[in-house]
Amino acid sequence: MDVFVPRFSVIVPAYKVQAHLHACLRSVLEQSYPDLELLAVDDCSPDSCGAIIDEFAARDARVVPLHLPRTSGSGPARNAGLARACGDYVLLLDGDDSLTPGALEALAVRLKETEEPDLLVYGHAYVLWTGEEVPDPFADRLAAAGDGPVPSFRPEDRPGLLALPPVVWNKAYRRDFLERELLLFPPGGHGDPAWTYPVLLTAKSIAPLDRVCVHRRRGRHHETGAGASYPGAVFPGTGGGRPFDVFAQYDRVFARLADRPDLARWRPVVFHRMVDHLTALFEGCGRQLPRGARAEFLRRARAHCRRHRVRRGGLRRAGGGSLPGPVSAGPALPGAARAEAGPGAGHRMRRLLVRLGSRRTYRLLSLAVLQARRARRAAGPVGRGLGAAALRLHYRTQRLLPVRADRAVFASHGGQPYGCNPGALEAAFRELAPRIRTTWITRPEHRHTVPPCTRGVRPGSFAYWTALARSRYLVGNAPFDARLRKRPGQIVVQTQAGTPLKRVGLDVRDRPAVVREGEVERLLRDADRWDYVLSGNHHPGVRAAAHRPLPPGGRRGDGPAAGLSGHPPARGGGAVRTDVPRLPAHPLPAAGPGTGAAPARSGLRAADPRAPRVRGADGPRP
Repeated sequence: MDVFVPRFSVIVPAYKVQAHLHACLRSVLEQSYPDLELLAVDDCSPDSCGAIIDEFAARDARVVPLHLPRTSGSGPARNAGLARACGDYVLLLDGDDSLTPGALEALAVRLKETEEPDLLVYGHAYVLWTGEEVPDPFADRLAAAGDGPVPSFRPEDRPGLLALPPVVWNKAYRRDFLERELLLFPPGGHGDPAWTYPVLLTAKSIAPLDRVCVHRRRGRHHETGAGASYPGAVFPGTGGGRPFDVFAQYDRVFARLADRPDLARWRPVVFHRMVDHLTALFEGCGRQLPRGARAEFLRRARAHCRRHRVRRGGLRRAGGGSLPGPVSAGPALPGAARAEAGPGAGHRMRRLLVRLGSRRTYRLLSLAVLQARRARRAAGPVGRGLGAAALRLHYRTQRLLPVRADRAVFASHGGQPYGCNPGALEAAFRELAPRIRTTWITRPEHRHTVPPCTRGVRPGSFAYWTALARSRYLVGNAPFDARLRKRPGQIVVQTQAGTPLKRVGLDVRDRPAVVREGEVERLLRDADRWDYVLSGNHHPGVRAAAHRPLPPGGRRGDGPAAGLSGHPPARGGGAVRTDVPRLPAHPLPAAGPGTGAAPARSGLRAADPRAPRVRGADGPRP
């Protein structure tokens, strides 16, 4: 008789999660890829989890209900599911989490592309109690792990993969691999590292999938506000539970490494991960521990570090240096750029104090950090005032220096990512006038969008004011800083976009509900600084001041290219092209005396709305 062997076996242990278990089980059974079995394990939960599992099993034959006689913890519950699993690959999901739509189908496609690896690591996202979805802080590392000439790899090929959170629910495990390596979950709390590190180090082939396949639910006690530290993003269970169980779990990890001589070189890496974990655990649970238990935890941490301490060395990068370094124990959960930057001096000091087991010194350091933060907040207004005065003095000093003809500064909406018309012109400057050095004004979170050969400056910084004071060309699609003083010899190019159907600027000056107080005056003052205006169409509107209009065209394409290279512009702005605009190799001519704004269609006034409309190449236009 043929035995049904599903592609996936999804194991879901359930204990006190009746509020979310329905959504979890439905997320699995409603997948577009139906070749699966769902092993739902009731860990003798005192609520209605067992009844919910039986209800789903009665409705769907793919559900295999398992009821444990006593509460054993998530590890033994998962082992019970592994013993009954029949699928080619095993997925582990907690009872309060869920699979994203289409996750299993994406996994099946990726497994086929990567030739059935032992392990497939996929992405996840956090869902806060408010319903907000927060991306995984380490998603970029997972994406980087997939960059390479081969679809799958061994652990030594991508050792940075061990810097990902050591969790069990973001991987698909080949069942033959688990049986070959005799991998089982240990009892007790904090068992994820004792499972994850042996799995990663013994897998012969690993493949990544840069896709969110799991939604990890977070309650109110996990979220402490935007930008707050979240140790659980790196190590699971650092906000509660049984913190002393972690020592036995790492003993199991190092015992397995000792039994496998071929894995001995990974001891330095695992040791650093253990120190990070202990540090994060003490920071997350230390305040919940009784006073005596806090000192005991640090004493045991010191003994553990001494027992498993290793000499410097281990794996090496191709260019030198140990692999991989320690990771931060507290990335910020919505903006996790700090996680990639590595641990700061404060975190390194805390790691050292945990290794030394010095509770008094740790407490003094924490108090010192707290007092320093309070002092910075108290001195904030004074410091900001001194900083503003220093910037004003710096800008005035820079304005006394000559304008540099080989400098150009670009901005999109005052600090947005690289792109739009200013981005197209910046690329053309680099291609056709390489002698001109370009600068892009952008906020720090968008710095990665700026090309490597272009300098990025932060709005309001000293470099920002230096660029505005010394650059000959200033190109933007929005008003520059109101404190900017245009100097003789500087050329301002405005590239605001607009269509005949758009009403902005002076179009809405008679609508006080739309126009903020002083907005029109600020627009006109900024327009007085313009020398050239690039418009996307033939309807520039009235002239509020002298200007030098350029033939119109579309964004990043035929407008700047046609208007400045002598070719006829496309009709009505034309279709947008993706090639780099063709600018002249010579710089733009300097503006004559009295030149000012070109009140283009998009910036000041629209075409007459009463004019008849005809359909052109790009849609209706007057």
